[in-house]
Amino acid sequence: MLKPEPLKAFDMMYRRLTADGRDEALFGGRGERLRSAYEQTLIGDECPVVYLEIPLSGKPYCDMTALLSSIPADAAFALGRGYGLERVFRWWRSRPEPVGCCGIEVDVKGDGPLRAAAILQHDGKRDQIEPFLHTLGAGDRLADYFAFCERLPRDWYDVYAGVFAGRPGAPMRVAALVENAAKTAPLAEQLRRVGFTAFDEAMARQCASFFAPEGATELQFDLLPDGRVGDALGVIRFFTDLDVSRHESYMRTDRGAAFMAALEADGLIDGRWRLLPDCCFARGRRIPDEDGRALLFSFMTKLHSVKLKYAAGVLQGVKCYLEWKTNIVEERGDEGGSALHGREL
Repeated sequence: MLKPEPLKAFDMMYRRLTADGRDEALFGGRGERLRSAYEQTLIGDECPVVYLEIPLSGKPYCDMTALLSSIPADAAFALGRGYGLERVFRWWRSRPEPVGCCGIEVDVKGDGPLRAAAILQHDGKRDQIEPFLHTLGAGDRLADYFAFCERLPRDWYDVYAGVFAGRPGAPMRVAALVENAAKTAPLAEQLRRVGFTAFDEAMARQCASFFAPEGATELQFDLLPDGRVGDALGVIRFFTDLDVSRHESYMRTDRGAAFMAALEADGLIDGRWRLLPDCCFARGRRIPDEDGRALLFSFMTKLHSVKLKYAAGVLQGVKCYLEWKTNIVEERGDEGGSALHGREL
């Protein structure tokens, strides 16, 4: 099958994403370093789903996360790739029924060696936590993880774990999805219940005002090696799940634009968010399969979420996540229902 190789697909994506001056304005002109970070996450010829994390004020940079929902049985990291996390992916590949995603989060900003963490989006399947932590040599953190989960309020669901051995304090990241967050009990009360105390009432009100009016909001906590909840908090609000062809209007004239303009008016972000609609696109390349059928290699980048990041009760910044993914589908003969038809790479 003549699908693009992962690095070529990345290059095509990044050229389109950073055209018209967006490379410096949004990503800090660090394309080569980001490409190197991506290359080290590759297993075989699979293109992972990639989340690009960019700040919406201050000095531009870009961190990234690469996720895989499945790994071919014969796939492996090339020599020198994988950030030393090969054991995690061997375990993931060996599971009979994969659930969720396994991946690598990479700190790309700065000029030192790339730092990475293994992450697991387990979608509430907690039986995956123990083998995941053991393959990382972090089995002693299992009791802390489950103790934290026992303190979660009603309508809070743990969905994610990550081990950041290279960061100060070696935190274990735990994410909780909060259903109908805007309608739950006062946030300050809920935060204290899970053991997070690095906030005041003004911060709690700011976080609560950031919650989506409908649907879920994600809260990210750090568990320290001694079992305490650290002083970092992430609050993630997801963009409405729209077809990528509607993201431009959503971010220029619709609710997305109103939300971002309100953050700018409050001084939380600057005007670079207005470049985000041009980062959203869908393209396709026609490729044949072994039987000669016409397939479409689809190629899409869209807005995923916005995150408030706190440390010791102080807002450190606001970030946006862009989602990039590829897929192979059988091409339809009609012209409806897809933003990809007639738009070639």
